[in-house]
Amino acid sequence: MLFELTNASSTFMRLIDYILRAFISRFVVVYFDNTLIYSTELDGHINYLRQIRDMFRKKSLYANTTTTTGKHYND
Repeated sequence: MLFELTNASSTFMRLIDYILRAFISRFVVVYFDNTLIYSTELDGHINYLRQIRDMFRKKSLYANTTTTTGKHYND
């Protein structure tokens, strides 16, 4: 998930690290405004996306869908 922040602050990174701490090193890597979710199969990946979405919702963080884009680095 690319948040596309300009001059992303360390405060934002700490917030995301804190929220996703249960997932980091299991299937998530966080770096400034990027969150990398990795898995070996599609079903597992979809499950991980749902877990992260649910965690963001639980912490009252939502995406602005008018500016959110899906970026794929393999394209």
